[in-house]
Amino acid sequence: MGILLKQIAVASKAPGKPAHKFLGLLNVALKTVPLSGLERWYPLEGKDKTKPKERGEIRLNLALSASRTEAQFTLQESFVQYERLLRIVVEHELRSDVEWRGIIPESAAVMLQQFAAHRGLRQAVTDACSWSVYATALHKRTLDFAMVLQLVQRLRKAINDGKLPEDELVNVFWTGADSFVGAALSTIRHLRNNCELTHKPEQLSSLLE
Repeated sequence: MGILLKQIAVASKAPGKPAHKFLGLLNVALKTVPLSGLERWYPLEGKDKTKPKERGEIRLNLALSASRTEAQFTLQESFVQYERLLRIVVEHELRSDVEWRGIIPESAAVMLQQFAAHRGLRQAVTDACSWSVYATALHKRTLDFAMVLQLVQRLRKAINDGKLPEDELVNVFWTGADSFVGAALSTIRHLRNNCELTHKPEQLSSLLE
């Protein structure tokens, strides 16, 4: 990306027209771009860095993705493997942290994002995995119901928009919904013994919603 702007100017030059003015250079290290993407303003630099000159800024929206996904894996196989990885992470957190309520640690989140990008899994697919895993985890511990509600809302929209690419994934959602209903009813029946919900009404509101 070091001479991106100059290359754009050269490529867009039409015969018979004057050359574009040099705008500036920009170097963006790939390691500075997170998997979730990055949008920000970058200052432009001149050819000669010993002669600083104000050249303005450019706003870029950057993202990393695989130009070619792993063709030897079907969507269903990638889904199962992603779900297995997520379930391992969740089970570890449940065992090691009694206060854990569903937020995936940053290191594990990066690993899952890398796997999803490498296999070309869209957010609707990874959300379906998360729903399946969290619906099971709710039988073991009260999670952050505000987080769960946001997950359900995204999945409901994805289903309505036809963004879950296979019927099997839609079935995953409804299977998770059955598990969630059972866990939610159990939570409500034992509400008096659940300090997490009795002291945080916004969590109860998210559950009932």
